[in-house]
Amino acid sequence: MRTVREPAELQMAVRQLRRNGAEIGFVPTMGALHEGHLSLVEIARRRDALVVVSVFVNPAQFGPGEDFDRYPRQPERDAGMLHEAGCDLLFLPEVETIYPAGSATRIHLEGAALGYEGKCRPGHFDGVATVVTILFQLVRPNFAVFGEKDAQQLAVVRQLARDLRLPVEIVAGPTRREPDGLAMSSRNAYLSPEEREAAAVLPRALAAVRAAVEGASAVRRRSRSCSARRSPPSRASRSTTPTWSTPGPSAPSPGSPGTSSCPWPGGWATPGCSTTCSCICRARAPADGRRAGRGGRPCAAHSSSRRSTAPPSPTRTCTTRAR
Repeated sequence: MRTVREPAELQMAVRQLRRNGAEIGFVPTMGALHEGHLSLVEIARRRDALVVVSVFVNPAQFGPGEDFDRYPRQPERDAGMLHEAGCDLLFLPEVETIYPAGSATRIHLEGAALGYEGKCRPGHFDGVATVVTILFQLVRPNFAVFGEKDAQQLAVVRQLARDLRLPVEIVAGPTRREPDGLAMSSRNAYLSPEEREAAAVLPRALAAVRAAVEGASAVRRRSRSCSARRSPPSRASRSTTPTWSTPGPSAPSPGSPGTSSCPWPGGWATPGCSTTCSCICRARAPADGRRAGRGGRPCAAHSSSRRSTAPPSPTRTCTTRAR
């Protein structure tokens, strides 16, 4: 693994890596590395890319009174971990390298940067977008890998690449967790034992909610499946939609003179039919008594073996057409 500190060195090293047509995968970090960071390096390596990692604690994304000065810095340890993980090129710039004297350009974001952490930390995502854009310009990677743990940051970087037409693919890496479920983070080192124990409640609560939602979804799917197996196939499902547009008169009541029963709930055979008839809906029928559509079947009024005397169902209607 090669380590560089200056932009010119970085760009020359990247050009050398590209000589044989290799893809460049980029993992930007602020250091204090853990297994979550190394999993992002592994994602890049699985894509048969040469991996560039930056370690830079970016002052532009820290607000007044935040932890910029005490953020953990351990460049030697980080370099050793990256070497073992298979990193090809490590970029370790100073603040003056990224923001030289006279630097006055910043990127301002809306959209995905609004709300949540963006509301609690005004200007934070502007600083993230600015440094990410600078690093993308220096490295010119084919793709960059960001962790899903920082979900809003991932959304912000995707928006940035899309809106500025940056020719880089943004790849998401799944969250890596401690044995008790807490997401791995460099700032976990700030937690006292009591805070550490309390923080582990959050992933357990989220896991319980997820299990409850997935369980309820499974129950609904099983219920629908059982209902479908219990219900007989409907003749209405094999017929076409009625062709009339103006509602007709209400259907006759069951048992009215001149009516006969329809074998399907809610319908009656058209009174006085001879060789053709139409089963009509309980609520409405064609005003002129025409068939509601094609695809009719023998009417129950003319088929004593299939005739039904059961009263119509109060909850279902029939739109079958008989011939």
